[in-house]
Amino acid sequence: MTTQDLLVLRLDALELDIKKVLAAVTVAKDRGQLLEDARHQIGPCRSLLRAVQGSLDKLMTAIEDEPKILELINETVHNLDRDLCEAPKTIGVVIGNVRNAFENLGELASTAVTLGEPEALQSSLEQRCDELTRAIDELRGDLTTQSGSRPAHWQEYRQLLNDRARPVFAEYVDFLGGLTIRDTGLDDRICEMTDALLGRFTALSRRPLPLPARQAALGNALDSVVLLGFPEWSIWGIPLVGHEVGLRYARDRNSVELTALIRQFARADNPKLGGQAPPTETYIQDLIADAFATYTLGFSYACAAMLLRLSPRADQSREQLSHPRDIDRARVIMMTLGSGPPSAPGAGGSFTEAVGKLRDIWASAVRDYVEPPAAEHAALEAAGPPAAQDWLDDFTAAVVKHLRSFKAIIRPYDNDRWMASDKWRVTLADNVSRPESDPDDVVPDLLTAAWRMRLDEVDAGVDELAADVKKQWSELTGRRPRGDG
Repeated sequence: MTTQDLLVLRLDALELDIKKVLAAVTVAKDRGQLLEDARHQIGPCRSLLRAVQGSLDKLMTAIEDEPKILELINETVHNLDRDLCEAPKTIGVVIGNVRNAFENLGELASTAVTLGEPEALQSSLEQRCDELTRAIDELRGDLTTQSGSRPAHWQEYRQLLNDRARPVFAEYVDFLGGLTIRDTGLDDRICEMTDALLGRFTALSRRPLPLPARQAALGNALDSVVLLGFPEWSIWGIPLVGHEVGLRYARDRNSVELTALIRQFARADNPKLGGQAPPTETYIQDLIADAFATYTLGFSYACAAMLLRLSPRADQSREQLSHPRDIDRARVIMMTLGSGPPSAPGAGGSFTEAVGKLRDIWASAVRDYVEPPAAEHAALEAAGPPAAQDWLDDFTAAVVKHLRSFKAIIRPYDNDRWMASDKWRVTLADNVSRPESDPDDVVPDLLTAAWRMRLDEVDAGVDELAADVKKQWSELTGRRPRGDG
């Protein structure tokens, strides 16, 4: 009897899973369409039933005006008059039920995700799955021809499973899970507001689909998806998507200017490195993403990043890190903010005052993160070396200059936008009429206003403020608000 090869069985199982993953986008594309089809089918029935009800009402009026006709009808068909009288009422009940079903379907369809570019999603997923399938076939071929040693084959299988297949499957699960959360409205329509904010970046690339996920990330197997990380599923974390857009921009190999900038600061002969190893491209790309997000979304991104995501830990060494320390990311964010709008007096205080409050909160957290004897050293680490000795100062200035040179497609959060947030701040604080705003690009101003109010007062009523922001946005855009979180 021939003994089954366990490694071959594992490869077969892996290939079957890949085939299941390939169906993900097709299934997702059909979800919202089924609801919309049902809604369109029920809609015409409402008008038809109303027409029948109207005709019966007219008929009964005519019959009641002619007693002889009613008497003759009753002689022919017993109780027809009673049935005709009851028919409009019965149809009225049916119309009510249809109306309720139509409205319920409308509510479901309003949160159902419409995949804007399912072909792009399918293409990127197919590419990754095809690569996996080819790798499986190659390994299976080596097993058939006995090419190489069996331990080496098992090692290749483990690498294939852990380094290539698991990330695709994890993203597939995040995609379907996030789609379900958004479809059902359990994300409290945060994804819709994020999608509106992403409209600021359509000149750079196609608009990605935002979905809730375990960790924030760009789609790899599904490159039209941007994952919104837990635990920032609230209006306060919406600006963090700017980092993922910035990361995609930083990784664009077609930008000659950006590639040159990255290489400039990845050089080992930079005298401001102080003898440290040069940063990797990945390291620099992370910092570019922070500068990009701060430049385009302004104060709201700085608050979301520094107060929700970054750690105030200052005891890490810069050596041998593939990604920048959070305290260095915070420095780049603050320096980019410093290159933004000037101190513009407004109804709610100046830009400089708001940035000062953010800086104070961060500095206090850096000191509190360590034991008191180490607090001063932590503060110095977070502040960084003097500008004359610090490559991050030069780097931030160079990135901002680069972004300004592409002002036509990379829109800054400038002084005009800061003043717009000032007006929204008054609206949120005093419940006065809304300022004139572009519904498609109002999210950054609303979030900036909300963060300013949250930093102004310790007891700002965070839940109530978040609910008010969503209410204002929903009414401005004609959407029905959901929840209050």
